[in-house]
Amino acid sequence: MTEQVTFPNRRGIRLVADHYPAQTDTVVVMAHGYTSHKRWAGRFPYIAAQLNQHGYAALAFDFAGCGDSDDDSLRADKLAQDVHAAVDQARAMGYQRIALWGHSLGARLCLMAKPLWVTTMVLSGAGTTPMHYHWPDYYSAEELAELAANGRMTVEAAPGCNRQTQVIEAQMLRDFAEFEQAALLHDLPCPVLIVNGNHPDDAEECALLAGNREGLHLLPTGSRHAVIEGARHSFADHLPQLAELGVAWIRERMPP
Repeated sequence: MTEQVTFPNRRGIRLVADHYPAQTDTVVVMAHGYTSHKRWAGRFPYIAAQLNQHGYAALAFDFAGCGDSDDDSLRADKLAQDVHAAVDQARAMGYQRIALWGHSLGARLCLMAKPLWVTTMVLSGAGTTPMHYHWPDYYSAEELAELAANGRMTVEAAPGCNRQTQVIEAQMLRDFAEFEQAALLHDLPCPVLIVNGNHPDDAEECALLAGNREGLHLLPTGSRHAVIEGARHSFADHLPQLAELGVAWIRERMPP
C-alpha cells in the first residue's frame, strides 16, 4: 500500500511524497535525480517494495519544482534544503531511525545536506567530483538562449507525473561543476554506501565512478564503494542488484 504525504519545505513550498508504510520505527527517505521525480522509471517504487519486504518503510519525495510538488526554480542549494524538509517530515511521522537513499544528483544533495538525524546513506549513480557537461547536447538553442537572457529557462518536464514544465536556473547548471569534493565529503554524519556502474558506453557514469574512487579516503570510517558490473547511470537493467546491495547495507547499519 502506498499513501501520498504532503509537507512544506523551509521556503513554504508544498512537497509531495509517496509513503510506503511498514510496522517499524525505521524509514528510508528517497531523493531522486536531476529534473526527475519520485516514480521515474519505476526505480524508487521497486526499491521501496524491496525495503518493505525486509521490514523498512520508505518515503520517496519530489523536490520543489519537480514531479508533483509545487513550483519552484531548480538550484542545488535550494534542493538540498528539501532533503532536510523530508527528514523533518519523517521524524514528524514518528520514525526514530532514518536512512537516506539518493540517486544521481539526489545523492549529491544528500551529501550537501548532511542531516544529523540520519544513520546511513545509500548513494546510487553518485557523483562527488565536479562534472562539466556540454549543455547543447541536453538543451535546445532556444532554451539556452532563454537561459542566457533571463538567468533561467523553462523546459519540458520528465514524463510520468502531473507536471508539464520545469524552471532551471543558470546557477543550477554551474552547480554541477562549481564545488570541491573535499568540502562535499567533509564532516558527514554517518557511513555511506556509494554505488556506481561501469558500462563502457556510459561516459557519464564512468566519469562519476573515477571521481568517486579518488575521494574514497575522505569518506567516514565504515563507508564502502561498490561497482555493479555493466550497469549504466540509470541502473534500469540492474535494479535487482542495486536494491540487493542497498537493502543489505541498510540492514547492516540499521537493523529492522
